[in-house]
Amino acid sequence: MIGKLKALPKNVSLIIGIALILISGFFPFDSWTGMLIRGTILFVAILFILAAAEKNKEKQDEK
Repeated sequence: MIGKLKALPKNVSLIIGIALILISGFFPFDSWTGMLIRGTILFVAILFILAAAEKNKEKQDEK
């Protein structure tokens, strides 16, 4: 899965990560299932954002 995340362009993975963070706001923290769903979405969003940041850093190191 990490390889597929790294295969995406930097801008696409950043936009997906930010969109997932915004979408996670619709799930309440009132119940355990809501917390589990929101936590899972936020974890995946962080993976997307970290993949974009890693690509950006690799591009800067090449210069």
